[in-house]
Amino acid sequence: MSTMSPVLGGSGQNTFAYQNPKVDELLVAGAQDFVPEERKAIYEEIQAVIREDLPFLPMFQYAVIKGWKDDVEGPGPNINNRIDTWNVREWSRS
Repeated sequence: MSTMSPVLGGSGQNTFAYQNPKVDELLVAGAQDFVPEERKAIYEEIQAVIREDLPFLPMFQYAVIKGWKDDVEGPGPNINNRIDTWNVREWSRS
């Protein structure tokens, strides 16, 4: 939502400070609708509006290649963390 921009004094992930009242309205509607087919239609409309506005144009995609030596045990994914070393205290070498 427009209010979820840290740059504009909010707290959230709207780092581009994108603002569109229609998108805000649809986000509220999508959060309140529990029928999957109806929610899908709402979020598809949000995507259409954002595509039309084109608030940013991605020019590249990060390609991150991760790896560890064969004798390192413990590294693992965590959907709630963006860093690979979130559980480094549990790592060991065999």
